[in-house]
Amino acid sequence: MKFLQVMSFYRGYQDAFYAARPGLAERPFDEQIAELLKDGFSATHHFAPAMRALGYEPYFVVGDCRRAQEAWARRNGMTEERPSLNDIVIGQINALRPDVLLISDPTALDPRILRRCDWRPQLVAAWRAAPIPDGADWSNVDLFLSSHTGCQAEALRLGARHAEQFRPGFPAWIAEAVIGEEKSIDVLFSGHVGPLHKRRLDCLLALCRAPEAREGRWNIQLLLQGDTASLPAEMTSFVGPGVWGMEMYRATKRSRIVLNVHIDMAGGESQNMRMYETTGVGTFLLTDHGDNVGTMFEPGVELATFGDPEDMVAAIRHFLAAADEREAIARRGQERCLRQHGIAARAADLDQLIRARLDVVRSFSDARWCTHSSGQGKL
Repeated sequence: MKFLQVMSFYRGYQDAFYAARPGLAERPFDEQIAELLKDGFSATHHFAPAMRALGYEPYFVVGDCRRAQEAWARRNGMTEERPSLNDIVIGQINALRPDVLLISDPTALDPRILRRCDWRPQLVAAWRAAPIPDGADWSNVDLFLSSHTGCQAEALRLGARHAEQFRPGFPAWIAEAVIGEEKSIDVLFSGHVGPLHKRRLDCLLALCRAPEAREGRWNIQLLLQGDTASLPAEMTSFVGPGVWGMEMYRATKRSRIVLNVHIDMAGGESQNMRMYETTGVGTFLLTDHGDNVGTMFEPGVELATFGDPEDMVAAIRHFLAAADEREAIARRGQERCLRQHGIAARAADLDQLIRARLDVVRSFSDARWCTHSSGQGKL
């Protein structure tokens, strides 16, 4: 069974990735994809490579990576001078003829493009656990996957036929790749800041205002992406540029404590990638409390949680002083992550969801594709 995964990568990451690899953009598509996979950006969502062990014939595409996509277009006879990224993805679907299509960000690749495809996958799945823009139409999605219950409900309202709880998975090879990194950072936060992260900003500001931070006794690194220009002056001396891929994993491994504060829309649910990225490499994770955190890791045993910003600062103070306790928790967190939340285990979960839905989907009529033959409904 053919499995095609279409992902989306941040533009900033793509530019930095190719700038560090002169000449890669001129190489064949497969070589570019291999290098992107090796760098591990968003690796907790790289399901296509893991599906091979389950009997699938997998294909992996970064739909918004113009350099790699244009290499595919050139190799496959798309003669337009500069075809649109959507047109290239449509060409890939028609050429590869996947049985299962996984769109890993249906806000970046609108599922409505399927109405323009000559090939119809038996199952169309999509993943999202972040804000959903107005005007989305997911009526072409058979199986919606999310770690966030609110997104699942919204997907059904937007036309998806079925929604399931599904979480990222950690690739064990990344833990092996960073094993030699020495601890040099006391507290790390790596990620986005902006209007969707008010609680996160409150916590980071409280961290920077701690006496140990102001007096230089804590080595704090805030490696931030997003709206950094409007940060309070008290934070700026701790802020560095955002990091991605293996550079982010190496910084995570070098840290004694990694701080996690969810996006505001999480609404008290623990569910983001940072939880697996941090525990997976064997670093101590201090995360804001969520009512469901115990379904993933045991608080106080495999990670630590906090309530308000003051509680967070007190926890940092405690765990920086209690190195043995901190590292024991980190070891148990890594063992749990690799055992229960590894990418291979999560791919097996995905396989079960796919097979459970295929029989249902096959019973649907082809009415949802009739707009293709009539030429209506095109984007």
